[in-house]
Amino acid sequence: RTPLRPPQAALSSAASLGAPEAPRGETSGAVVLIEDVRVSAGDRDLLTDALARVEPGTCVGLVGANGGGKSTLLRCIAGQRQVDQGNLKIANSIPVGFLEQTAVSGSSRSVWVEARSCMASTLAQESLEAAIVKANQSSSPDDKAAMKAAQHLAAEQAALELAGGQDADARSARVLGGLGFTPQDWDLPCSTLSGGWQMRVALARLLLSPAGGSGGSAAMASSGGGLLLLDEPTNHLDAVAVSWLASYLSQVAQQGGTTTLLVSHDAQLIQRACGRILEIRGGRLHSYQGGWDYFIRERAEREARLAAETSAREEEISKLDGFIKRFGAKATKASQAQSRQKQLDKLLIEQARALPAQHIGEGPGDASKQTLKFHRAPRGAREIIKLEHAEIGWPNSPTLLEDVNLLIQRGERVVVLGPNGAGKSTLLRALAGNREVLGGGVGGETGALWTPGEGLKLAIFEQDQAQALPRDLDPIEHVSTEVGRTQRSPDLQDVRAALGALGLARTAATRQIKHFSGGEKTRVTLAVLALREANVLLLDEVSNHLDSPTVTVLASALRGFDGSLVCVTHNLSFARLLDPTHCILLKDSHATKVDCYGPDHLQELALSCGQTNRGAALSDPDFSDPSPAEPAQMSFEDRKKVKQAQSRLRNVLKSVEDKEAMCEKLDDQMMSAGADIPKVTELQEKKSKLEIDIEALMEEWETLEELVADNTLD
Repeated sequence: RTPLRPPQAALSSAASLGAPEAPRGETSGAVVLIEDVRVSAGDRDLLTDALARVEPGTCVGLVGANGGGKSTLLRCIAGQRQVDQGNLKIANSIPVGFLEQTAVSGSSRSVWVEARSCMASTLAQESLEAAIVKANQSSSPDDKAAMKAAQHLAAEQAALELAGGQDADARSARVLGGLGFTPQDWDLPCSTLSGGWQMRVALARLLLSPAGGSGGSAAMASSGGGLLLLDEPTNHLDAVAVSWLASYLSQVAQQGGTTTLLVSHDAQLIQRACGRILEIRGGRLHSYQGGWDYFIRERAEREARLAAETSAREEEISKLDGFIKRFGAKATKASQAQSRQKQLDKLLIEQARALPAQHIGEGPGDASKQTLKFHRAPRGAREIIKLEHAEIGWPNSPTLLEDVNLLIQRGERVVVLGPNGAGKSTLLRALAGNREVLGGGVGGETGALWTPGEGLKLAIFEQDQAQALPRDLDPIEHVSTEVGRTQRSPDLQDVRAALGALGLARTAATRQIKHFSGGEKTRVTLAVLALREANVLLLDEVSNHLDSPTVTVLASALRGFDGSLVCVTHNLSFARLLDPTHCILLKDSHATKVDCYGPDHLQELALSCGQTNRGAALSDPDFSDPSPAEPAQMSFEDRKKVKQAQSRLRNVLKSVEDKEAMCEKLDDQMMSAGADIPKVTELQEKKSKLEIDIEALMEEWETLEELVADNTLD
């Protein structure tokens, strides 16, 4: 079921589809030609001396850390901004389509009509219908006008066939189905869809446009296809749609000659769709002829060679410098010293150009060295949020979830699982006490559906809130101001520490937000979240737009948060990193909270409610399970028993410590009782009972420890 959004929600601008302003010129057979290009943002160079050719019929992944310049380079290619230096050209005859991170359809037409609105066959069909009308208006077959109309009709029919008009409906259904739309959804007005589903309409429209190869396979093969520029197209897609998109991009490249430049942090998508990768790192553009796995291996090998070459140069520089200092002043050695100086100058230039890997910043797949900590959670009730018999949905729209009964307790980490359209984001709003989606009372009202625990303090991350940051402030100013709205303003040192842990250190923390990429804006929003005094975090797709090192930093910080968190995510790799204690399963309009017993159980739960895996899970070391893999031979019931044993073991140890402390207090009281025999006897009986309890607990502790040691999960 495709979720309807509230009718009053605002629409953003549509995706660019033609990009007639794209820089055109002679490219010597390439679709895109990049020569000695420099791209800057404010006073910072994002890219210098960039060189690349993008050949026809290739799908190229454009990767790099947040803020590295990926989206900016894509906008330059689309013609939305100019390069600061160098030559960037697109082949003259290539149709171009650009999908930005925040694009939505913004149309009141139906999903079917809007998705097909830029198809070549749609335009050809309109011309054919006009030609038929004109031909029918001619009264005599001998009339010259009739002959001309018939010729025009034949030409339009040929144009329709060339545009793939005969199978346009089938291709439209294929694309819409691949992106998750059922035939029942096709007649829905786009204006009633949520932002995420409007993004899918915009993507469908782009894939069906001439840039995406809507001219049919024969036409594409003869013309060389179009150019798709896709900026994070999977942010609102589930695993099934991501898998379909990867296959589709690969197929239209191989069969139809469509060329794609794809910005994404999704390693699986890049591995399946792309045969080449361009990485922006350290202000340079690096090319790798292969998919994600090859990219990770080859980059490591290049860095090892670079480090070895750098070390050898440093040794040679040291020798030359020593010779010059020792003999430069001697007349007999002057010519040799001058020769050595020229060699030294050349080596110093080479050394400056070949920066060691550790000096050029993080890239995708790097192990993160950053640490983020969330503010300590204020004390609150154990039962911190309660939903009872709630009907959840937007006004004047179908109910998404029925008779919802959920309890969120202190210290729980909860992941919400379910297919797209099940109501995950809407449930998060209900847990925040949003009256609009609850349709009933809150707080202490009679018949309340939502009841907050004493001391509840919420902090909420919504999918697109990072896009609404004030453009003219820098991160330090925004974080300080935003956190200070609800509590004492944080110290500057704490603000810098949070931003630095999220990769916005030094000058990045003082640049205006208007120069930031989507990923950098998300980091700023996360810094605000980390500094808030909250005991419940509600997170809606918090890993969107983030590169893999930052996702790892975030997951580690959330695992260390001592309050409660409820997280909606399509990315099961990120969910595994959170090590959730519970999951809320959305299926058949109902919400059920269950215990979670490790990553394999999480996968089983996701499959049971229709949400399949998505996210980096290939050779990216940042997306490894936070704990060692469980033995493959262990069944679900065995893992459950071990997990329960671990929990019981912690409780047993705590009980032993508490009872031993009570025994020590009884000893002190017996000493104080002195010659009061009845009092001493009473105290000794209490101590004896405690010692019996301790002995029993120790026996249980030994049994549990043996079970856990033989079947380690942690």
